[in-house]
Amino acid sequence: MRKLCAGLLLLVAACARRSMPAPAAQETRASLSDKGFFGRVTPRSATPLHAPPNVFRIKGWNSRSNWIKLVEVVADGTRIEAGKEVARFEFSHEDALPWIKKRLAESQAELESARSRTAEDDRAKSSNAALAALTRRNAELDTRKEGLVSDRDLSLLKLALSRATVEEGAAQSLATAGTAAGSSELALLEARAGEWKVAFDRYAEYERKTHIAAPRAGWVRYGYLNHARRKLQKPDDMPSGTPFVYVAEDERLSVEFYVPEHRTSAIVVGKAVQVRLPDAEKRAPATVRTIAPFPQEIGFLRGDDELPDAHEKSYVVVADFEAPPATFSSGIEVRVEP
Repeated sequence: MRKLCAGLLLLVAACARRSMPAPAAQETRASLSDKGFFGRVTPRSATPLHAPPNVFRIKGWNSRSNWIKLVEVVADGTRIEAGKEVARFEFSHEDALPWIKKRLAESQAELESARSRTAEDDRAKSSNAALAALTRRNAELDTRKEGLVSDRDLSLLKLALSRATVEEGAAQSLATAGTAAGSSELALLEARAGEWKVAFDRYAEYERKTHIAAPRAGWVRYGYLNHARRKLQKPDDMPSGTPFVYVAEDERLSVEFYVPEHRTSAIVVGKAVQVRLPDAEKRAPATVRTIAPFPQEIGFLRGDDELPDAHEKSYVVVADFEAPPATFSSGIEVRVEP
């Protein structure tokens, strides 16, 4: 019995030794990624370019989306001159252009037709008014035949003068009213044609907004997309207003990272920090340049309210590299360790 118990104890001890994990030779990628503050590499001094709004509203043609697709973008690290196109986004409203052109042509044709018709009506009414004036003048001359015609005929001539006077006034009033009516119709049609001309110009403006130009000369640097959690790629869908590209003054790089409120004592301006890729051990030094004066929620800073620590308050800290590794470029995710 004793031998049997001793054998069982030895067997249990051997199984326990086999089940114990061997000590890791190095940190796993997951453990590395969990260490350090979340950060991203940015240009040191640059102007951000934002994704344009994806809104199209012209007459009865309405379209709106919070997202827009990147179609073309200059290669990362390219030197670009001011005013040159950096990127182009998708413009999905081309179907509206033929419709606008058709309505514009119809309104202009209607306006030209109304102008011809109004001019003809004015000429006709003016001619009738002039004829009525001549008729009244002749009737007035006929009334001067007193003593040459009988009293009865003279009364008839005076009656004809009264009638001609009324007809002259009516013809003149009709000509004036016709001119006013024609002017009103032309004003309405001109306004309608003008509206379609404005619609055509607005279409061109909407289309032009999808072409992003460099505000100044500099270096094109890709940004970090919060929703994709990676560096910009083509083609990417992104929310309107996203800073997707930077035009940098030079090739110098910095790192922007977020420090929770309870750990800010470890970070001061001028302090050296170590920066590395999330799954790498090699570190690059950087020097803290600025610390934001107030904290913000990490969900807002990273553009993701679903993060486990989304409501944790953190400070935005910027540190500058002196000589960053070749593997570091603007828009990549990194980890920063004090």
